[in-house]
Amino acid sequence: MILIAPIQYEDKTTGAIISFQKISDVSTRTKNVQNDMVLHGFFAQTNFQDIYTENVQMREVLEAARAFALSNSPVVIYGQTGTETYLIAEAIHNNSNRRSRP
Repeated sequence: MILIAPIQYEDKTTGAIISFQKISDVSTRTKNVQNDMVLHGFFAQTNFQDIYTENVQMREVLEAARAFALSNSPVVIYGQTGTETYLIAEAIHNNSNRRSRP
């Protein structure tokens, strides 16, 4: 997997940051998370206070997720493989009225 991010200065692209990662590494981590979930019986363990970020956009996502947790509506969470979206799903579940049910 290759991620490319432009470096911009004064409205001009002056370079790029390129990150390489073996897909097998991502799929191995995903498989390890899934195995861990099976071993723990699929119990949601994460709460919002367990998720730490300094990213402003991610903080906004977490605030929105806290609000969604109070609703009875279904929530769709979409993210790239390896971004651990299940943590947000668990936090929403554990802060909802359904926390003691599936």
